Amino acid sequence: MSRVRWAGLLGIALLLSGPAHARLLARVEPGWSPFLRGEVVQELCSLASEARALLASDPGRVAGILGRVPLPPGPGGTQLRGLRADALYQVGGSALTEALRLYRALEAEAGDPAEVAWVRFMLGNLHRGLGFDREAEAWYREALRGPEGPWAPALRFDAAVLHLESGRWAEGRDTLLWWLDRHGAEPGRAIVLYLLGEAEAALGDDDAARQRFREAQEHSPNAWLVRPETGHALAALLRREGRLAEAADVLERLAADRAGTDAGGQALLSVGELWESQGDVLRAARAYAGLLGGGTTPAVAREGVLRLALLGAEHSGRVELAELVPAHRVFHRPGPTLEEVAAGRDPLAAQRALGGLAILLEREGQVEEALGLLIRAFRDYPESPESGRAYESFIALLEGYLDERAQAGAHADVVVVYAALREAIAWVPTRETGSLTLRAAQAYERLGTPALAKPLYEDLLSRGTRAISAEELSARLLRARAAEGDAEARLALVEAQRDWRTLRTLARTLAAAGDLERARQTYLEALGVAPGADERVGLLAEADALFAPRAATPELLEALLQRRALWQTLPAGAERQGWDAHGRLVEARLRYASGDGQTAARLLRSLPELAPEDRYLLALAERAAGNLVGADAALRGLVEEGSPPFSGLARVHLELSGSWEGVGGDP
Repeated sequence: MSRVRWAGLLGIALLLSGPAHARLLARVEPGWSPFLRGEVVQELCSLASEARALLASDPGRVAGILGRVPLPPGPGGTQLRGLRADALYQVGGSALTEALRLYRALEAEAGDPAEVAWVRFMLGNLHRGLGFDREAEAWYREALRGPEGPWAPALRFDAAVLHLESGRWAEGRDTLLWWLDRHGAEPGRAIVLYLLGEAEAALGDDDAARQRFREAQEHSPNAWLVRPETGHALAALLRREGRLAEAADVLERLAADRAGTDAGGQALLSVGELWESQGDVLRAARAYAGLLGGGTTPAVAREGVLRLALLGAEHSGRVELAELVPAHRVFHRPGPTLEEVAAGRDPLAAQRALGGLAILLEREGQVEEALGLLIRAFRDYPESPESGRAYESFIALLEGYLDERAQAGAHADVVVVYAALREAIAWVPTRETGSLTLRAAQAYERLGTPALAKPLYEDLLSRGTRAISAEELSARLLRARAAEGDAEARLALVEAQRDWRTLRTLARTLAAAGDLERARQTYLEALGVAPGADERVGLLAEADALFAPRAATPELLEALLQRRALWQTLPAGAERQGWDAHGRLVEARLRYASGDGQTAARLLRSLPELAPEDRYLLALAERAAGNLVGADAALRGLVEEGSPPFSGLARVHLELSGSWEGVGGDP
């Protein structure tokens, strides 16, 4: 019996006609099979001897010879049928279908337990290679119930790989540990250690994975190449440790080893993704450019072109790829490539291409057009991770655009764009859309339409948002309700935020409700917290207009003096001078009303111009102060002016005082 040659057994990836990719299968040395053992019937001796001699070197000839000869029933025929099945398995390709049929028949026909276990092992391998993993696992379990033949290490290895390929990492790890314990001295140890490192990494134990990979590399630095997934696991571990150059080197070696295959192209894509995630645009572009000249599958090549175009859409303005041809054209003029992909039949690729075109439009200042493309990307395609990325890009771009319009004072643009896009995408309000709704509500407030802001604030408060705290949102809703005229909201707003504006709003509300005393007290409170002279003067003027008809003269005079003190704090200028003149006139009237004719007359004389009614008041003030000459002069001026009714009143005063003589006009 030939021994098991493990260097060949575990070092070959057997390519079967599986639907997805090559499958890694351990192989017992082709020169060994349980059907090579034992005696054969005399009449079949020469045929069996020739088949056994040629099985290792020329399995195709063995399969052909035995396929043309009728094989009798019984042990002799079973051996020859087994040799033919082994030969067909080694030939591979289309011969595997016939091998599968023969092994199924042999599983019921063979009487030797070792032969039965061998057949079940081969049935497991055939089903795995054809993509039927569940059936393969069932045959492996049956084979393990039989005797432990020379194929046992390969059987355990294949079962472990099956666990890894189906994502059952813990079972795969346990089976590989069993193999190391039973067969650790075999030449296949390096590959098993690499696979064990892959399983440990998938289970989250980076320390154990690192130790397994290190031990495996001491045995064979490149043995991991038999399984591309192991190379990706090793690269991912190096990347997590920050050893990026080493991770890229592993992937580049995998790409070179599997050049022209899907696995090789995927490795180059991973190299590009690694450097792109680190912001190294040049290295990423070089990796993607390696897929443009052929040497990989068409699907991977298309992916490389798309990634290069997307990279260019974002970075071509600051990175030059002069030395990379034809990558230079794709990178620096990504528009045509992206448009072609967007019009293609691959929905995921089209979605990504639309995102790249949106970047180009945004760069050119066509923000609304870019938003339209992003809407298409997440609205018009089946739900996918790319849909989510397009939606996130849309939200980010829309938020920035609305912020820019708001900062420019174009609040109407904000609400128009918000309403139009909300209708276009028919979004379901979520926490992610809260910031957009908040911007629209703020724009409505600044446009002076709190009634439109209020329902948006109410919506945000009911479903929550990350854009603003619930407390601040409640305060804004209260303010919108107060601005809309809700008296209860105004009162609550003052209690929550007692600044001068809210106090003024409360004072107005109280005055309108007829509570004048509380309104007056609230105005006084607002005066105490108003930040500057302008605000305090405005409050005083408003209070004067509201309370002058009802207030006592001394109180009004005191309020006027307070206002004058405030005026003195304002910068000198025409506006301040106008307030001063008006203030002297009002004070003169109040002084006269309070019995201070002398001050009233002095104030009136200081004014450059007086209306007829105020010249009449000046005459009365002069007379009250004892200045009869001044009083008569003012009265004569009114008579001469002839402005009714004050000219008539002035003549009556002059007549009563006996000063009418010498004044022109009819008596």
